[in-house]
Amino acid sequence: MIIANISSMGVLFMSSKLFNQFQCSSMMLAEHIEALGKHRQERDRSHELHIPEIDQQQYEEWERLLKKSLDYRTSIFISYIYNSRRVMTKGYVKQINVTNKTIILQTPAKTKTIAANKIIFIKAA
Repeated sequence: MIIANISSMGVLFMSSKLFNQFQCSSMMLAEHIEALGKHRQERDRSHELHIPEIDQQQYEEWERLLKKSLDYRTSIFISYIYNSRRVMTKGYVKQINVTNKTIILQTPAKTKTIAANKIIFIKAA
């Protein structure tokens, strides 16, 4: 019973300490709040533009989707980075250029050339 009271007092003390910490954060300067917001946006943006490392299984799946799209003109979605922005487009593979490591994708509007090292993901449409 004594141990239960002591541990509940510790929890009470910790919760009041956490409350006071958040209470102090409400007294931040507007410039600091703005800087924190910009920092969070930059962090989120850099995470969004991160090109993941793909494992062998994922690579084989992408290769299968690309080949199927090239052979049968089936639509696929490709998400990639272009001009420091994440772009997602739908179309079929018109050509795969192994020398330049590019994929030529025919979309309803136009033909797009996509660098293979900028691809984030590929999935069936």
